[in-house]
Amino acid sequence: MKKEMIFNKSNLTKDQAAAFTNAAARFKSDISLYHNNKKVNAKSLMGVLAVSLSLRRGDEIMLTADGGDAAKALSELGAFFI
Repeated sequence: MKKEMIFNKSNLTKDQAAAFTNAAARFKSDISLYHNNKKVNAKSLMGVLAVSLSLRRGDEIMLTADGGDAAKALSELGAFFI
C-alpha cells in the first residue's frame, strides 16, 4: 500500500522525527518513506533525519507499507506530515 501526500509543515524537527520513527516501530509492516527519489526505512531515525533535512513545505512525499497492519500504519503515520 502507498500514501502520497504534500508536506505541509515548515520543517520536521529531530523530536518529531523521533516520534515518527517510534510510532512506525509499533507496526509489524515494513514501512518506507520516499522523498526526492530517496527511500529510507521509516523505522530508522538516522534515515528519517536525513530526509528531514531536505523537506520543505509543499514537497511531495510518499509512505509505503507492506504487511497485515499496513492500512493502519499509513493512516496514523501520515498525520506526522500534514
